Amino acid sequence: MIAYQLDKNSDSKKLARRCIDEGIVNLYRFHALGLPDTATDPEVFAACQPLGRVLLTFDGRFADQHAQQLSEQHHGIVIVGNDCQKHFTVSDGMTTLARLKSFFDQWGDIAPLNSVVHITEAWVQVCRIERGKVKVQQHLPYTNDGWQESLDRELIDNGALRRPRRALADFPREADQEPDCPT
Repeated sequence: MIAYQLDKNSDSKKLARRCIDEGIVNLYRFHALGLPDTATDPEVFAACQPLGRVLLTFDGRFADQHAQQLSEQHHGIVIVGNDCQKHFTVSDGMTTLARLKSFFDQWGDIAPLNSVVHITEAWVQVCRIERGKVKVQQHLPYTNDGWQESLDRELIDNGALRRPRRALADFPREADQEPDCPT
């Protein structure tokens, strides 16, 4: 299963529980990294990379603010946010992720290696870090025909790994995920 790491902004027991219940990714809460609450965003990113985890954040400025400190080769960054300036809650993030997954059922099958994927209620955007800057590759509104194929192709071109489809029963859940999501 693809492993996702929540940062301080996205860390939520409710979100972790939902992901565990869906059974399509491994999800680790912030405390699993063993970092202090004062850890900076680049420190969180650096800590999850050797573990092979995709960083999931609700901080829409994460990549832009830290591009010079981020490697071009990485396990992926997924930014869940909105395209306006309103406050973004965990419930908003869960709704936004659910919307994407309802349109793009391959989401749990693709590890977004070397990609910065920004997901909103209306569009998804795929970027890369190049020479210390965020380079937008594709901006894909959900209303565009064929956006799913473009997203899939862009992620594959960036180096994404696809896991084979298996029944949910094939994935161990409690051993892999329960320690990071206490009830």
